[in-house]
Amino acid sequence: MITRLIEAKYEVMKDNFKASLQAATSYTFTCDNWTDVSNQSYLGVTIHYLSVDNALKSGCLGVIPLDESHTAAYLSKTLVSVIKSFGLSVEDITAVVSDSAANIKKAVMDIFGRTKHLPCFAHILSNMVPNIIASMPDVQNIITKVKNIVVLTKRSVVASDELKRL
Repeated sequence: MITRLIEAKYEVMKDNFKASLQAATSYTFTCDNWTDVSNQSYLGVTIHYLSVDNALKSGCLGVIPLDESHTAAYLSKTLVSVIKSFGLSVEDITAVVSDSAANIKKAVMDIFGRTKHLPCFAHILSNMVPNIIASMPDVQNIITKVKNIVVLTKRSVVASDELKRL
C-alpha cells in the first residue's frame, strides 16, 4: 500500500518536472559515477536549465545503478536512456559536465560531440592538489603533523580533552 502511494507520488512529481523541462529552451547536465560502501556503482545525472521566467533551475534526472562494466558504450546507452525518459533529445543538450575519466569523457563525446563536453573544474583541482602538495615539503610536513594530531586525539581521551582546552 505505502509503496504504491510513494510510486504514484513519484510519477506525479516526475510528470510535473518533465513539464517544467519542456518549457525550457536549453539544458546542461552533469554526470558522475561513484561506488558506495557495498561496492555498488551508480551514475548520477543532474540537469540545469533556465525556466520560463529565466530562473536557474536544477534537478536530478536519476541515480542509476550500474551493473555492467563501465565502458563508454554502456555509459552512453545509460545516459541516452535517462535523457529520453524525461522527454528530451540529445540535440536539446547544450553542454555536459563530467570528470575527465576516459570512459565518461568518451561516452559524452560519442553522444554529444567533442565541443559539448566540459571537464569539471572541481575534479581538475582535486587531481592537481596532491601533486602540488607533494612538490612542497614544508606544506607536506605540516599536513603530516596535523594528521598525527588527529590520530592521537581520536585514540586518546586525554589528548582530545587537552586539544579542546587550547
